[in-house]
Amino acid sequence: MYAADAKRYILKLISIQNKIEKKGYTRVDQAAVRQAREHLKKYLDYYKYDSDEKMRGFFERNHDRIKTLIPNESYPGFEKLMNEFINLQNQ
Repeated sequence: MYAADAKRYILKLISIQNKIEKKGYTRVDQAAVRQAREHLKKYLDYYKYDSDEKMRGFFERNHDRIKTLIPNESYPGFEKLMNEFINLQNQ
């Protein structure tokens, strides 16, 4: 189910970014990462996005914010996260 997969993916990115920041790693665009993380979490907590159609709309509207949360190429799971992003985008 697209809605569950997309929500799980976004929450995973938020969690990864929380852990990266707690470890002291920062990016040049760290302010954008924080803003994207807070925005996405707020909306996922407040609205259900329980249908595939609603989640596709959310994913499309927040495409740039979601992509901002993907760690850079030096992160060990970068390729897997990017492939998952592309799969969700193309579904």
